[in-house]
Amino acid sequence: LQQVRRAGTSADKLAAATLLVQESAPGNIKALDTLVTLAAKRGGGKELVRQALEALQELFTRFLLPDRKLRFLEQQPLAALGPASAPLGRDGERRLLLWWTEDCVKRRYAQFVAALEEHSKDNLEFLKEKAMRVMGELLAAKPECEAALLSGLVNKLGDPSRQVASKAVYLLMQLLGSHPVMKPVVVREVERFVFRPGLADKARYYAVVFLNQVPLSHRASEGGDVLAKKLIDLYFTLFKLVAEEIDARLLSGLITGVRRAFPYVAPGDVEPLIESSASQLFRLVHTAPFTVAVQALLLLHQLMSARAAVSDRYYRALY
Repeated sequence: LQQVRRAGTSADKLAAATLLVQESAPGNIKALDTLVTLAAKRGGGKELVRQALEALQELFTRFLLPDRKLRFLEQQPLAALGPASAPLGRDGERRLLLWWTEDCVKRRYAQFVAALEEHSKDNLEFLKEKAMRVMGELLAAKPECEAALLSGLVNKLGDPSRQVASKAVYLLMQLLGSHPVMKPVVVREVERFVFRPGLADKARYYAVVFLNQVPLSHRASEGGDVLAKKLIDLYFTLFKLVAEEIDARLLSGLITGVRRAFPYVAPGDVEPLIESSASQLFRLVHTAPFTVAVQALLLLHQLMSARAAVSDRYYRALY
């Protein structure tokens, strides 16, 4: 295998390196380096890059990553090994080898994640989508590099390709389906994305489409009423940003989002919500396209019915 890894074809090198790492990671860090180098390759055959991405995904999820975040060597309790002048002994040497291997795996995994982010910006859509799919599956499988993977996936909501942006929405929904407790973390990342300066309306629209589909719950572990209130605040902040542009599709998505989140808001937050949002919604009724105005009226009725008092102003706007 070592000879094939050094002198074989690129495909042979990939297969040999994969088998070597599976057999013994501590003794085959160079083989892991070979795989990471192939995965990060920017020029040449993209099929080999795809194969390297798949091989590394399997290695990291099945053989190398534990169900916790990895540590660098300097973060390990080195003092537990005893005085530096004293011999380590067999157990101490074994522990030190494991810590060194963990450090190596952590650094190579970070390089792999960086390569995935770069490939997600590739001109070829098949490679973009492959990188995104691997990012989503890694994010769902292991906690290592969670922030970088999530940020990379959320950024694809702003991809120029509608197919890629829709794929990002799908992968994020898949993530929430397998890890419901990640809803607050994912929503916070999308919030950072959506208020990014200079963001295109199309990207903002796909972010709102995703947020509209986030399955809400009264369970505190999944965000509960706090998450619902956060989403509504986010939607109304976006109203202020886009109301002047009268983007009917985006305004419609925002209203839909508020209507979906409102039933999960804590009773004590209902009255302040109505007071703070009514003026914006009445303005939409009078200035937005007809379909958006109708949705704004439906939302106003939903909000006011919650306090069992529909105002005269609402009926005047309706007629």
